[in-house]
Amino acid sequence: MHSYAPNLSKPFVDENFSLAQKMSGAKELEPRWKRCVRSTDVAVGELLGQAYVASQFSGASKPLAESMVKGIRDAMATEVASLQWMDAPTRQAANEKITAMEFLIGYPDKWRTYDVKLERGSFAKNVMAVRELNFDYEMEQIGKPVDKGRWHMSPPTVNAYYNPSMNEMVFPAGILQPPFFAKSNLPAVNYGAIGMVMGHELTHGFDDEGAKFDAKGNLRDWWSASTARSSDRRRAAS
Repeated sequence: MHSYAPNLSKPFVDENFSLAQKMSGAKELEPRWKRCVRSTDVAVGELLGQAYVASQFSGASKPLAESMVKGIRDAMATEVASLQWMDAPTRQAANEKITAMEFLIGYPDKWRTYDVKLERGSFAKNVMAVRELNFDYEMEQIGKPVDKGRWHMSPPTVNAYYNPSMNEMVFPAGILQPPFFAKSNLPAVNYGAIGMVMGHELTHGFDDEGAKFDAKGNLRDWWSASTARSSDRRRAAS
C-alpha cells in the first residue's frame, strides 16, 4: 500500500504525504504535473526522451558536446603525462584508462522499446504493468554480454555520472541545456559551465573509488605502491 499510495486516488496520496511530512519535514506536496512527469520518466524514460530530444537537443548539440568532452579528456591526458609524482608504469596505465574511456552523450544510439499496454482508465494499473515490464527487462540481462550502450539515466535527466565498472561518462540531454550548455553559446561559456561538469566526472575515474578500476572496468590495483602513497599524501594535504 505504501509503495502504490502515490499512484492511487487523492485520499491515498494525501495520507501518504502526511506520513512523509512527519518523517522528513516536507512542507508541501509537489504540483500534480511535476509528479506526473516524474512518473512518466521513471516508467518509460526513453520513450519520453525521444520527444524531449527532438524538442530540446537536436541538430549540432550532440556533436558539439562530444567534441568538448573529448577535448577535456585530451587535456587530462596531457596533464597526466607531466605528473612527476606518478611513476612510468602507473602513468602508462592511467593514460590507457583515459584513452579507453567511453562517452555517452545526450541520448542512446539505440532507443529502448516498451512492449506494454497502457490504459487511460487506471494510472495504478499502468504503474503495475510497467514495473512488471521493467523487472522482466532486468532479469533478461542475466547471462547476456554486457550492453555497453545501455543508459542508467533517462535523456531528460538533469544529472551526469561516471561508471567505474564500464569506464564511461554519461551526460544526458537534460543537463546539456542552459545555463550549463547551448550550441549558440561562446565556447568559453560552455567550457566554464558544462565543461566543469565534464572535468568533474572525468576525475571520478581517478578518485579513491574510480582508481580501483582499470581501463576495461575491472576491479584491479594498477597503481604502484610508491605512486599510491604519493597520491594518498596529496589527497590528505588537500
